[in-house]
Amino acid sequence: KSRPAAASARRMLVDSTRPCRRCRLGLVSRNETLFTTGMTTCVATAQMASRTPTKKMPDIQVFGASDSSATRAALRFFRERRVAVHSVDLRKRPIAAGELQRFVQKLGARALLDEDGKAYKDTGLAYMRLDDAEIVQRLLADARLIRLPLVRPGNEVTAGPAETTWTAWLKAAADSRS
Repeated sequence: KSRPAAASARRMLVDSTRPCRRCRLGLVSRNETLFTTGMTTCVATAQMASRTPTKKMPDIQVFGASDSSATRAALRFFRERRVAVHSVDLRKRPIAAGELQRFVQKLGARALLDEDGKAYKDTGLAYMRLDDAEIVQRLLADARLIRLPLVRPGNEVTAGPAETTWTAWLKAAADSRS
């Protein structure tokens, strides 16, 4: 039998009875027609996948490192609340000068500098007097000096773990929707 060529949602004819590939609980029976993306799933799993798992929020960007516990905690915080997040790993892709300048304008360069980190102590910055422009140059040159995570929904920003501020953002977004 011919199948439609649409890759995103194609009609699939299941040949025999077998457990669902996703939940392993539901059974997919013979001649059951499902709209899936190539996987054989039960009806319950297909219905769960069709629900929207995220809440409507402005685009939240989290700048951090994959090996940073604070960044992982921030991502977990938003994931637990079903908020879609765009994550940028600063070890793989350094922050752009314009993006860093946006954080500096809101918080100040000194607030973005991780004064408790190992890189700060190793470079001897504790013994130097730096103005904001020099701090920004150092932050652009070495991403290990940035206090992580940097979180930005729209025009508001935070540096470091700030769960109370993030909660206030989510509450304000929920109030504006209702």
